[in-house]
Amino acid sequence: MYTDYAKIQVKLTSAYTTAQTVLDNSGSTLQNIKDAQRDLENAISDAKSSKQTFDTTNADLVTAYQELKTALGREADTLAKFSQSGIQYILARARLNSLYKSGKEIVSKTLEPVKGEIPTTQSITRITTELKAFSAASVAKDVIGVIKKLLPSKS
Repeated sequence: MYTDYAKIQVKLTSAYTTAQTVLDNSGSTLQNIKDAQRDLENAISDAKSSKQTFDTTNADLVTAYQELKTALGREADTLAKFSQSGIQYILARARLNSLYKSGKEIVSKTLEPVKGEIPTTQSITRITTELKAFSAASVAKDVIGVIKKLLPSKS
């Protein structure tokens, strides 16, 4: 539930570990156990609230991030479309591999990383848009068209 929110997940894991340590300690009193339970319940409540606040404040980012994760989930199918040996396929695979690498880096850092900046909606949308364009391409002429559209125009 919180895998996309590293900062929240770290706090929850810490609270759980602390509660488990108290529970596993044969010298813990009933009050120690009650305190640990209360602290864990508070951490869970804080996590829910933090996630809800983050999601509300960053709705466009969360939507873009979920779309990126969906696009990343189609990696094998998309790459399979470009398994031929022609130059256009080689170029498409190279670009796709670069996009998938960038997308995976964003997802591995999560929406709310422990350290560093949150990803930008713009960077996520750029990657997702290109991945969707390649995913929709079905034949060599489509690939060439996609590549031409994605290349910066010379004005």
